[in-house]
Amino acid sequence: MAKKIEFVSCIIVLVCVIISCAAAETHNVGGSIGWAVPAGGEADYKIWAANQTFKSGDTLLFTWSGMHTVANVSKEDFEKCSTTHYAQDKSPVSISISGTGPHYFICTIGKHCSLGQKLNVTVGPSSAGPSSSAPSSPGPPSAASAIATNALLSTFFVILSIAITFM
Repeated sequence: MAKKIEFVSCIIVLVCVIISCAAAETHNVGGSIGWAVPAGGEADYKIWAANQTFKSGDTLLFTWSGMHTVANVSKEDFEKCSTTHYAQDKSPVSISISGTGPHYFICTIGKHCSLGQKLNVTVGPSSAGPSSSAPSSPGPPSAASAIATNALLSTFFVILSIAITFM
């Protein structure tokens, strides 16, 4: 009986660890267009961000082809499309976002930023809803979110099946 209790306790701890690890998401910046000069200008990234929920610990994945960079900048640099910050120039770039509040990103190549290749995300607490100030109707969940949810559920049911087998 003691071995069963130890086993079930281990399973519960394992499930808790898996759930806490799965809480962080990876957001593919720009969705299908990726990190590029958007055809619709800055509005394209505002709409994309409005349909995401950003939490501390999430990762932004910037992917592009061609000549682009990504720099994490201040609000002032974001608005002016200027920076003296280091810009990463090798795609893909993963940036972990931490803390709550706004985070600003721009492309530093030519006039890309002024043409709309800039992103403002607002990171909320774990229970926050979609972020960004742009009004928009909710879109479908991101592919990364759906994959993470399916993986989490599959793992949970496998662990539950194993636990039931040994009881």
